Amino acid sequence: MKKFWQNIRFAFRATRSSISGSSSFYAAVTLCAAICIAAIVLWWVFKGQTQQTLLLFSGQDGGTYKPLAVEIAKLVERENPGLRVKVMESQGSLENLRQVADDQSGRTLGIIQNDIDIPLSFPEDTPNSIRSLLPLHQGVLHFFVREDSGIESIPDLRGKVLAEGLPESGTPRIVDSLLRHYEIPPGAVDRRSLSLQDACDQFRDGEVQAIIMAMGLKSRKFEDLISEVPVKFVGIGDTVDVGSEIEGFRLTYPFVQATMIPKYAYSAPSEERQGIPEKAIPAIGIRAVLIGRTDLHDLTANRIARTLIERKSSLSRSHPSAAQITEKFDPSQLQFPIHKGAHRYFHRDDPGFLQRNAEVLGFLLSLGAAATGFFLSLQRWLRRMRKNRIDAYYIQLDQLIQPLHDSDLNREQLVELEGKLQQMQRRAIRQLAQEKLFADESFRIFQALLLEGRDEVRRQLADS
Repeated sequence: MKKFWQNIRFAFRATRSSISGSSSFYAAVTLCAAICIAAIVLWWVFKGQTQQTLLLFSGQDGGTYKPLAVEIAKLVERENPGLRVKVMESQGSLENLRQVADDQSGRTLGIIQNDIDIPLSFPEDTPNSIRSLLPLHQGVLHFFVREDSGIESIPDLRGKVLAEGLPESGTPRIVDSLLRHYEIPPGAVDRRSLSLQDACDQFRDGEVQAIIMAMGLKSRKFEDLISEVPVKFVGIGDTVDVGSEIEGFRLTYPFVQATMIPKYAYSAPSEERQGIPEKAIPAIGIRAVLIGRTDLHDLTANRIARTLIERKSSLSRSHPSAAQITEKFDPSQLQFPIHKGAHRYFHRDDPGFLQRNAEVLGFLLSLGAAATGFFLSLQRWLRRMRKNRIDAYYIQLDQLIQPLHDSDLNREQLVELEGKLQQMQRRAIRQLAQEKLFADESFRIFQALLLEGRDEVRRQLADS
C-alpha cells in the first residue's frame, strides 16, 4: 500500500511537469521558427550582396552612350564593392534592348532610347520582363547638314543622301516616322545606315549631305567633324511652343519631347564663328533610360539607383550630361515599368506599410492579443480539466483497491471489484480517445496501478 501512494504522488508530479514541459516545447518551437525566418531573411538580403558581374550594353565608339556607360560602371564599382560592371560596345538602343531581353540570368543592363517602337522591334513576342531602373540624360536628335547642301528643313531632304545610324540603333525608326509625318515617300531620300564613324567620314568626303542621329550633346565625333567641315544645324520647325511642328509629330510619336539645342552648344574653331548653332534651334529630345530585367536582384537594382542619384555630382564631373539625372520623373512616360528594387529607393521616404495602416494594425493586434489570451485561457482550462479527470481516476482507483489490503473479500466481492476495474479502464481509454485525457506519464502510471490492482484481484480469486 505504501508503494501505491508513492506511485500516486509521482503521478501528480508527472502531471505538473508535463504541463510545464508542454510550455517549454511550445517555446522551443517558437524559437526555432524565429531562427528559420531570420535565416531566410538574411539569405535573401545577402544574396544581393555577393560578388556579381553585370554586363552594361552601351553604344558606338565616339557617341555619348559608351562614355556615359564607362563612367557609370566606374562609379557603381567604387560605391558597391560587391558589384563589377563590364561595359559592352554595341550598335545602339535596339541591340541593347535585345541583349537585355535575351539574358535570363538578370545580369545584363542596357542604355536605350525611350522612343523604341516595341511592337515593331519585337513583332513575335513583346518582352514583358524588361524594367526601367532610371532615366538618364535627355538625348537630342542631331540634324545637321553641309552648309552648301541647301537643306533648311526635313522636306528639303528629297533627293539628298542622308546618314541615319545603324539598323540596331534607335535612329532609323524615328527617321521613318519623321519622313512619314512630312509625307516624304519611300525612296525620295537616299538613306544610308552607317556607324557614327562612317557617317562622319562620308560627310567629310562629301558623299553624304545630311546626318540625323540621336545622342547626347557634345559628341566627340561631332566636335571633330565641325572642326574640319562647314556644318550647320537644322531645326525641326521654328519653335517648341504649343502647336509647334514637334508637338504635331508627337501626336503619332509620343515618347519624345520638344527641346532646344542651345546656342553655341558645339564650339567652332574659326574666328568667324564662336560656335554652332548660332542661335538656339528646336530639336527632338529623346530620353536615355537604363534598363534591366525583372530577374535582376531587387537589392542590386536598388543599389544602382541609389548610387546614380546620390553620387550624381561625381558622375557629372566626368560626364556633364549626367547632371540631368533625377529621381523626380513621371514613370508613365517610360516604355517599361520601374524595377521593384529601384522603385523602393525612389519611394524610400513614403509612409511605410505600418505608418499607413497604424490604426487598423493596432486594432488587429489588440484583437489578436485578446484572441490569444482567450485561447491560452481555454487551453489552461482544458489542461486543468484533463488533470482533474486523471486525479479523479486516482481517487476512484484508491477507493476501489483499498479493501484489497485492509480486509478479506469473498469471491463475489472480488468478482464485482474486477468488473469495476474493467469498467474504469474502458472509460479512461474512451476519454483518452476523445482527448479528454493526456496520454502522458500520469496516464501511464494510472494504467500501471490499475493493472496491478486487477492482478491482485485475480491472485486473490485464484487463492479463494
